[in-house]
This record gives sequence, structure tokens and C-alpha cells, in this order.
Amino acid sequence: MDNRNKQIIREMSLNKNSVFIDGGAHKGEELAYLSEIGCEVHSFEINPYHIERLQNEYSKYQNININHCALWVENADIDVYYKKTHMHASMSTEACKHNIDINNKISVKAIDISEYILSLNKKISVLKMDIEGGEYKVINHLIKTKVIDKIEKIYFEDHENKMLKNDEGDEWRREKKQVLKLMKNYPGKFKKWH
Repeated sequence: MDNRNKQIIREMSLNKNSVFIDGGAHKGEELAYLSEIGCEVHSFEINPYHIERLQNEYSKYQNININHCALWVENADIDVYYKKTHMHASMSTEACKHNIDINNKISVKAIDISEYILSLNKKISVLKMDIEGGEYKVINHLIKTKVIDKIEKIYFEDHENKMLKNDEGDEWRREKKQVLKLMKNYPGKFKKWH
């Protein structure tokens, strides 16, 4: 994990009683540090290559739960796209990103994150989302379902600079603008991940 991410996690003041949801675990960059803290972690990753490695490396930790599914707004099978660079990179639910290969996709299981959080029946210390463009859809869903009130802090990455300048990209930007207005009702809850 790079020093910037490690510093962000340090500033979260997590402890053994904390609950951390890791949306977009990728290679597990944060999991090693979180395993040392001992907090309860619920990690989500969709890339088959990464999930196999994460399960092999972190299944020995009782405090880390690895979920091979997309952190999403509904329980469904959804299409996700590989990046143009290589198949071991992050994957995206958003077909309007300029760095994805629209012809190279797979179907993965997605879970409704609001239902998942309610099933835990716990206050969530941190929800981290680096889900390659789906962040605003999930935030909107958390607000609509009022599950946002069960989360202390949400760290998320904004992928607007990767969105195409076409109808789909414009729709993504309109949704982002609407969600940003809703987010103003929750001062101090949202922080940038990168």
C-alpha cells in the first residue's frame, strides 16, 4: 500500500471494534494494514484474478471477509468490463469509461450494499469505495434507503476524468451532479479516497 493510503487509513482512527467495508479491494493493498489493526473488514472485488489471490492470502484472518461480488445497488448479475490495458487491472460497471474494453466483459454477482449493511446489524465505521465509476450510484442508493445513517464516514474515488464525452458519459455526469446536491445534506460524512 502506498504511503498516501496508509496515512488516510491512520487518520480514520480504526481499532478492533471498527467495521470497515472495502469496495473495490483490487490487489488488497489496504487489507494487510487493516489485518494488523484487527478491525472487522468486509471486502468486495470482482476481478477473478484478484479474488483468487485475496482469498488465498486473507482467508486465514477471522476479521476479514472476502466477497467475490460487486458492491452495488441491487442483488443481480451485472456486466463488468476489463480495462484496455490488461486483464489484471481494475474492472468497471460503467461502459462509458474511455479506458475500458467494451468488447471484453464478464457477468458477475452484485449485492445490494444497503441490504448487506442492514444484515450486519452494526454501525459501519468506514465505507471505502473505489469501484471504478459506480460510486455515485451507490451513494444515491444509500441515501434513498436511509442506510447512509448507519455509516460514519464514506471515502470514495471520483472517476469523472475517465468518462467519455458521449450520451452515456453525459448521463453519468448528470447523475453525479444530482447526487452531489444530496450529499450536501451530510456534512463531514464524505471524503475523497484519492
